[in-house]
Amino acid sequence: MVKFFCELCETAQPVIIEPCKKDSLNGEKIWGDIVCKECHLVIATIECDEAGEYEFVRKEKTPPGDPMNKTERLKYCIGCRNNFYNDNNSLDIKECWSLKDAKMVSKKEVHIDQVPPWTQKPIRLLSCFHKDGFWYVEPDRIN
Repeated sequence: MVKFFCELCETAQPVIIEPCKKDSLNGEKIWGDIVCKECHLVIATIECDEAGEYEFVRKEKTPPGDPMNKTERLKYCIGCRNNFYNDNNSLDIKECWSLKDAKMVSKKEVHIDQVPPWTQKPIRLLSCFHKDGFWYVEPDRIN
């Protein structure tokens, strides 16, 4: 059973997913409402590809450290000094040597001139990510 937070009930409540329908007043968009089963407050409105009934399917999250496909990993290469090697060069080099084995990790980005304590929030990045002037430490490290 899918639950959403309802502001009126102030708790997570089961929801009703109303059938999606075409709206001629709103540019022919097809939409449906997600409604609290308890108080019938509209929690969200979704845009659909076609009219009809829909249901939620739980999508499993990729756990940290699990491999991603190449396209997903390349998004995290932006800003890395080695992104030059991901076909961003005139040398005909197509892929950075670290990309294949890279894993997603959480680290704190610390500027080389920053003194402890390092209280910034950790960020998600690839294990091989390097940016000039920064280094990356474990999330629980403060000095």
